[in-house]
Amino acid sequence: MVERRFTRILTDLPGPKSAAVFADKARYVAAPLDTYAPFIIKESEGALIEDLDGNRFIDFSGGWGCLAVGQRNQRIVAALRDQLDHFLHTDFTAVPYAPLVDLAHMLCERTAIDGEKKAAFFNSGAEAVENAVKIARAYTKRKATLVFENAFHGRTLLTMTMTHKARPYKTGFGPFASDVYRLPYPYEYRKKVTAEEIETSLLSLVDPSDVAVMVVEPVVGEGGFLVPPTWFLPAMRALADKYGFVLAFDEVQSGIGRTGKFFAFEHFGAQPDLVCVAKSLASGLPLSGVVGRAAIMDAPVPSGIGGTYSGNPLACRAAIEVLRAIDEDGLLDRAVHVGDRVRGGFRRIADRFDAVGDVRWPRRDDRDGARQEPRHQGAGEGADGPHRRPRREVRSHLSHGRTQRQRPPGPRLPRHHRRADRRRHGHPRSGLRDRAEVAGRDIPYATTSSPQRRSDVRRRRTERSRFCGSSARFRRRSPNTRSLLRYLNTARGKPRVHCDTDLATSTFAAILSPRLSHQGGTT
Repeated sequence: MVERRFTRILTDLPGPKSAAVFADKARYVAAPLDTYAPFIIKESEGALIEDLDGNRFIDFSGGWGCLAVGQRNQRIVAALRDQLDHFLHTDFTAVPYAPLVDLAHMLCERTAIDGEKKAAFFNSGAEAVENAVKIARAYTKRKATLVFENAFHGRTLLTMTMTHKARPYKTGFGPFASDVYRLPYPYEYRKKVTAEEIETSLLSLVDPSDVAVMVVEPVVGEGGFLVPPTWFLPAMRALADKYGFVLAFDEVQSGIGRTGKFFAFEHFGAQPDLVCVAKSLASGLPLSGVVGRAAIMDAPVPSGIGGTYSGNPLACRAAIEVLRAIDEDGLLDRAVHVGDRVRGGFRRIADRFDAVGDVRWPRRDDRDGARQEPRHQGAGEGADGPHRRPRREVRSHLSHGRTQRQRPPGPRLPRHHRRADRRRHGHPRSGLRDRAEVAGRDIPYATTSSPQRRSDVRRRRTERSRFCGSSARFRRRSPNTRSLLRYLNTARGKPRVHCDTDLATSTFAAILSPRLSHQGGTT
């Protein structure tokens, strides 16, 4: 048994009751509906989940980003109970109801687009994106759709085509929709792209006069949680204006306060024509929407968009309470506070461990521009050429206290590079430094290879492996990966977490700040 302030483990995972349900799942549920958590939920509240066997976990998946106000928020529960006492379903286009109109009003007020705005509601994020394309085509009388590398827009035929990742989302499901063109995305850590290169790619793929809409995620979600450079969204706005197509932002994952603004595009100073919303909009109930300029939203013919369950009254009541909770409980400010605290923890880890190459964040400051280069660069990349890693100022005992620019421990370089390094930086030809101070910390290094000291070197390497996982000189994995895992696994008070696999670093957040998820949900 393991019990801490917010978590409790009473059984092996899965416990006997959860295991029985998993057995039935294997028999009756289609195999592609794979699951991640090794337990079956019984009840939840805030950021805590309890399973059928009484084990309790901190939930970092948030229903895949749907629970910005937490599990079973009491505002929402009360509103749903009230709606159940009145009516459940009519289809708004058959018998309209006030909650949908009220929600449209509130959402338009909170969408930072100049001019008159209107909204339409659907069931899922994919439906919202697909309807945004339909609306743009009706408005422009054009057919082509522009999307970007690393994009995820859904699983319907059109949105699956718009999605970049082939496996698992496209495997075995072709042929795909036509007139979808993919542009390069400025993934700063891996791939430098300019606005001119994006425009050149556009012109080489399709005639701009055929383009109806460009769909872009202000912060890429499923494709790697990528934050674009500040020029990107304004440049796409300029392209849309230049060639006369609609600019649509897919805020299904990044919207509803997740980045400290109601919509992520507010960080970048560019306005879209259409915005797609879903996920946290109704706290997990099936509801999505498209909000945009009134002239564009009114373009389809009457009854051209809609659906039997679109904008159902229960989900609309929940969404109204989500928006009120964000305003009245100060959740945007809370997201900024919690985010800054977690970011600080991530940066401390990044400063300490070379295995961490990037800390990404929608809200930028002076430190966000100084990111480390990727660990494995190709030939000719970087100032140091192939296989090079950043140097640090190192004070070595062998150099009698003089400061030398030497490389930190990391993957073993090719032999000709190691020899060149020793000659270039004045190392003794027979070995490396004895012990060095790197970034203010003592880190043991391999000593000289003189015969009388080899046994001492082996002994010190054995001792060092208890902390670093392997010899600093002969380690073949990422520089300090094992050391990082050792640090995380031995952190005191570590809660047992159900971790969002798309936000794998959430595990680090739980270890650094185990109380964050308890206060006010998972925003």
